[in-house]
Amino acid sequence: MLYNGLPSLVIKDVIGSSKKHNILDHFDCMQCHKTRVGISLIAQLLSRGDRKKFLLPAYNCGSEVSPFLKNNLSIELYRVRQDLSIDLEDLKARITPATRAIYVIHYFGFPHDLTEIKTLCASNKLWLIEDCALSLFSCFSDGRPVGSVGDIALYNYPKMLPVPDGGALVIHNPEIRFEGDETWNFRQPPVSGTVRSLLPFAKRNLLMMLSGTPLFQVFWNLLQKRQPHDAALNVRFPDMPDSYYYDSRLDHLGVSGITRWLLSRFDSEEIRGIRRRNYLRYLERLGPAKGLSLIFSSLPDGACPLHFPVLVANRNEICRCLHDMAIEAIAWWSGYHQGLPWLDYPDACYLKDHVVALPVHQQMKDANIDYISEQLINCMKHDA
Repeated sequence: MLYNGLPSLVIKDVIGSSKKHNILDHFDCMQCHKTRVGISLIAQLLSRGDRKKFLLPAYNCGSEVSPFLKNNLSIELYRVRQDLSIDLEDLKARITPATRAIYVIHYFGFPHDLTEIKTLCASNKLWLIEDCALSLFSCFSDGRPVGSVGDIALYNYPKMLPVPDGGALVIHNPEIRFEGDETWNFRQPPVSGTVRSLLPFAKRNLLMMLSGTPLFQVFWNLLQKRQPHDAALNVRFPDMPDSYYYDSRLDHLGVSGITRWLLSRFDSEEIRGIRRRNYLRYLERLGPAKGLSLIFSSLPDGACPLHFPVLVANRNEICRCLHDMAIEAIAWWSGYHQGLPWLDYPDACYLKDHVVALPVHQQMKDANIDYISEQLINCMKHDA
């Protein structure tokens, strides 16, 4: 049995020389401990003045919501269709004189075309915030990096790279300013927390070394945690993990020194190329599969896939079946922020209840993609 989990730190990442292409080449940015630290800073800016309404996509993780609510901002959701496209008419209808900003999430490394939304923001004097946490190395069709169109952009490092922490806040609009210099004075995160964040990499390295050996299954079963989608199967809107709600102790925490150092070791163009190749192999293997709906059935130029997302019935059962076969398939964003009116957004609920994210990362080989594809089809047959 093969290891089909999340990427780990390998020797070349640790001792390799600095690469030509990396995320630090893109923009001048604030390096935060987590992406939500940057979101909290933006929420503080939004809380000034009379216009405190904020438009957020209904399909969201939930962790991006809490910083805005903590700063007493009014949140209204706009519709995202089941193919992850934005309902522009619904978005336009929700703009009022109280609206201050539109928040857009680029899902799974596939950028939205922001032409109309940018025009909408300009005509209504709104900030456009690009959440690029799922699209770190993606580009628009014209070659510009994702995050370069809006007034503000947010990034996440660990979702794409094997690093213990890190996110970035980029402000393109010169009219958006923080008061004073204290906002830029980030503190280093506690060493103990950074060490704890490195422990999963030790586990992954062990599993990678044992991959394909008789001992692999033994250690896989020993080292795995109970999967979160098992916890509340009979709850209509199961809560997201407690850690997703914003903790004010994160305020002003910067990125760890080890992450800052590791970032210069990764080649974004190489990573994009491998992830794209893996995604295309999934399309070959799973495109004809019955009972499986592909959210993105093609791969646009410039997209750097975070995962290979599919829609399946009985998602929790499918994830459990795949996990038993040593595949870290994710029941994507299955938790619901308890402060949002989910009954009003059936498309977002459908996505939260049916999306499975398959690994597509830069350490995956053809054999991994073929194995995962085969096991997914088998799990779906058994569940039918």
